[in-house]
Order: sequence, then structure tokens, then C-alpha cells
Amino acid sequence: MATGQHRGTPKGGSSPLVPAGIGLASIPAGVIVVITSVVVLLRYSASEDPGALPAGVWLFVVGLFMILLPVVYLILRGVLHETRVYRAWKAALTPAQRVWVTLAEAAAFWGGHELWKHHNERESARLTRSVMGPERD
Repeated sequence: MATGQHRGTPKGGSSPLVPAGIGLASIPAGVIVVITSVVVLLRYSASEDPGALPAGVWLFVVGLFMILLPVVYLILRGVLHETRVYRAWKAALTPAQRVWVTLAEAAAFWGGHELWKHHNERESARLTRSVMGPERD
């Protein structure tokens, strides 16, 4: 490790906590925006301020986005870490082992696809029967 560089710090030297800190700052700001949107929506009157309804809804959406931003960041960061670990593990395999792992993954994806396809066909048939009657099949 370079001098003055802590474990987990990128080569650029900035701490990984900086984006998380900025993201965490968006939570109180998002709460304030959501509260403001609720106030706007509660005071809404079509005759007095017809533009308040869309403004209140958009403020609510932006506030929720600001609150969820750090959560999404942390999830994506975890996914990126797991992807790197998986790729390092797969690179450590022999070529023959990698082929078998790839075949097993393909079989799992195909099996999942088939299960989901048949589930959707059954649900589609059930919904069609509920609307059109059993003679439609």
C-alpha cells in the first residue's frame, strides 16, 4: 500500500465514505422536501392554486428519490463488490472448471426461464378464464 493510504481507500486517495456522506446528507433534505410536499398537498385548493397539485406530487417524488438515493448507492456498491469477488473466483478456476461452471449457470438460467414462462402461461390462462369464462380455452 502507498504511504498514507488506508485499506479500502481507492488509488485516487479519496475516502469511500465521501460519497456515502453526501448521500446520507440527502436523507434529511429529502425528508424536508417530503414534508413540504405534504403541506402543499394538504393546503391544495383547485380554485385558489390549480398548479399546486402537480407541484406537490413532484416534490413528493423528488423527496422520495433523495431519501432512497443512499440506499440505492449502498446496494449498487454491494453488488459491484460481489461481482468483483465472483469474477476473481472464476478467473482462478482452470479452463475446464470454467466451462463446467458456465454450463451450470446456463442450465440454471434456462430452468428459471422455463419455470417463469410456464408460470406466466398459467396465470394468463387463469386471468382469461376469470374474465372470458372457461369456454374461452
